[in-house]
Amino acid sequence: MKRIDENINSGFEFLAADATNNSVDIYFPFANLANENFSNRGLDIKILESGTIRISFEHMDLIEKKALSQEIIVFLKNSRQHIIDNFLIYKNSGIAYL
Repeated sequence: MKRIDENINSGFEFLAADATNNSVDIYFPFANLANENFSNRGLDIKILESGTIRISFEHMDLIEKKALSQEIIVFLKNSRQHIIDNFLIYKNSGIAYL
């Protein structure tokens, strides 16, 4: 079972997400974008109080879990520039910290 967990969990190390064998938690500010991107696909998505979303892998076989995990990783990596451009502190005042 550890080998399966490693396959699904690998790749999330430096991303704003935490993967387990049964779900992926995606943290703010990526959560809003991920929710918009994945909400129309019939996935079990829960919005947590913290602003995090949890995408469940329940009722998926191993191949589906791996494919969705890889798609989420690619999405998070590709979304970085959008987050930087739209969520900078003091963006309107001309001062950018990041």
